[in-house]
Amino acid sequence: MARAEFEGRLQLMTEMRHTWSRWSSGGSEVLDFSGDMAQLAGSKIVELPWTSPLVELHPVYVHFGAEAALFLDDSSRLIEGAYLQTADDPLRVFVHLVCNDVPRDGTLINALIAQSEVIKACVDRNQNEFIQFDGDPPLVSGSPKPALLARVLFVIAHVLGPAPEMDSSPGRFGRHCGMC
Repeated sequence: MARAEFEGRLQLMTEMRHTWSRWSSGGSEVLDFSGDMAQLAGSKIVELPWTSPLVELHPVYVHFGAEAALFLDDSSRLIEGAYLQTADDPLRVFVHLVCNDVPRDGTLINALIAQSEVIKACVDRNQNEFIQFDGDPPLVSGSPKPALLARVLFVIAHVLGPAPEMDSSPGRFGRHCGMC
């Protein structure tokens, strides 16, 4: 393993551990969307009915399951779920997509790879687009990015509702009822 890859994977592993720690200390909430994902399999665009008035999202784990059909290029691997969280800016949702486990031997390099198999992404709720999408190189290059975005937006819509819209008052957020 090259030094640059080692350092990149170490950083991904550390970020994932911090994300997991925030999720664990925040109540370890799991949202199971696997049933809803079955109807989205094969879709790239989803109409989003808004259902929740929340603005802030504390770390939650969203289980997509195999029903979401988020298979990587080799089709034996899939994106299993994601940790979602908002921060200071309610228009940004931070996403750590995680892959299903595969058997590995017990080497230190394989342990590091297994713990860094994540995609870190950020969704801009105004544009409904990923504004950041990087992480484990094989996951990033082999991921079905449009399908991932559709499923993440579907979950965000159901959990957070519509993106807050800036009104005319500085520092205040208003609401709207449609896609930006």
